[in-house]
Amino acid sequence: MFDDRNPRAPQLEDAAAPSVLLGTGAVGEGGAGDDARRVLVALDGALVSALEAACRSMGDQLVDWLLASFATLLHRHTNAGDFAIAILGDARSRAIAATEVFDPVQLVVLQVDVADNPTFVELAARLRTAWGGATMSSSSTTAPFAFAFEGQSAAAGDASRREAHDLALVLRRTQDGVGGYVEYNAARYDHDAIARMVGHYAMLLAGIVADPARRIGELPLLTAAERQQMLVEWNATSRDYPQDACVHELFEAQVDRTPDAVAVAVAFERTQLTYRELDERANQLAHHLRGLGLGPDRLAAIFMERSLEMVVAMVA
Repeated sequence: MFDDRNPRAPQLEDAAAPSVLLGTGAVGEGGAGDDARRVLVALDGALVSALEAACRSMGDQLVDWLLASFATLLHRHTNAGDFAIAILGDARSRAIAATEVFDPVQLVVLQVDVADNPTFVELAARLRTAWGGATMSSSSTTAPFAFAFEGQSAAAGDASRREAHDLALVLRRTQDGVGGYVEYNAARYDHDAIARMVGHYAMLLAGIVADPARRIGELPLLTAAERQQMLVEWNATSRDYPQDACVHELFEAQVDRTPDAVAVAVAFERTQLTYRELDERANQLAHHLRGLGLGPDRLAAIFMERSLEMVVAMVA
C-alpha cells in the first residue's frame, strides 16, 4: 500500500484488477473490444474555471487534478485501495519527454494506492510524483482502468489502446469547459452504474473545489436527486398502527399472519430468522430472564453488537 511513511514507486506487476467493482462482473484481461459502450461527460465552464484556480493555487496542473479525481472516483465506487491506471493520449507527454521516445503501442501505467485514505491534495501530489518518474512500458502490461486528457483535440491514434481496458475516462478541452466520455466494457459493467458514476464525478469535482484538503473517503458523491431519495424518500416509513396494542402484541399478531416470512436478516453474516424462529428464541430468553427475577417494571440493559441476537434480546 502507498504510505507517506514508506513510499514506493509504482510497480507494474502489482497492477491487478480490484475484486470489488461498481458493475455486474469482474474486471479481467481482454478489455472492452466489441462490447465497448460510452456515457458522455460534460463539465461546465464555471466548474472547470474553479477547478483550475484551485489546482493552480496548489502548484498543480488541471490534468493532475482530473487524474486524481478519477482515481478517487474509482476508489469510492470499487472500494479498492490499490489498483492500476494506464495513461493514454496527450497526457503521456511527461513520460515521452523524459524518455525522448514515442511508441504508440507503449503505455504509462501508474499504481494507485489509497488505502490510508489520503487527502485529495496528498493523492494529487503522489500521482504527480509517480507520473513524473514513470517510464513507458510494454502494451502487454495490464491495467483495468485508463485515463486520457487530450488538450484541444482527440488522440485518435490511441483508440485501439482504449479497447485494452475495461473502463476509460477520456476528456478534452472544449469551448464550454471539459467534455468527453467514459468508455466501458458492457460485458462487465452495467450502463446505469456507469451513468451514476458519471453523475458522481461532477459532484466529486465540486466537493474538491470546495475543500481539496478533505480526505478522499469523505468527499461528496451523491447528486441532489440521490440525496433526496436516500435522506427523505427511503426514510418515509411512517405507518398507522393500532393505538390500543403494545409492541409485543403487534409482533405476536405478525407471527400468526406470516410465520415463515423473514423477520430479520444480517447481510454481512448471511444469517436470518423467520417470524416463527424469532418468536421462539425470544420466548426462550424471556423465560430465562424471568427465572433470574426480571419482571414487570424492572429494567434490563442490552449491550450487544448489531446481530440477530440483539433483535432476539429486544423482542424478549
